[in-house]
Amino acid sequence: MIIKENNKVLTAFIYVKCTYKNTIITVTNSKKETILQKSTRGYNLKMKRKNNPYILSKISNEIKEKLISHKYQQLGIFINGIGSGRFFFLKNFSKKFKIRFIVDKTRIPFNGCKPKKKKRK
Repeated sequence: MIIKENNKVLTAFIYVKCTYKNTIITVTNSKKETILQKSTRGYNLKMKRKNNPYILSKISNEIKEKLISHKYQQLGIFINGIGSGRFFFLKNFSKKFKIRFIVDKTRIPFNGCKPKKKKRK
């Protein structure tokens, strides 16, 4: 008798919203149900800057442990915003998980705003 195992690969999606003062990371499953949400402001460390690479590495380690316990193998990453914490946490995930895609959803103006008129002399 041959027993077939169910070899489904579980995929999680990570949404990263970066601002200058905060970074919000949300982890969802394939049905868009939130598994975990973390923020750099949530840590009450007595540091001058709340949004720094040290705190982001701590958050990424926590998320990595949670994803390993839920047995996820693949990741899809969506990045939004212009902050300092955009790519700091990606280093930890590339070793343990297979990253399917990284999408940058930041809105960039094509021509931008008109510059101010120069003063007349």
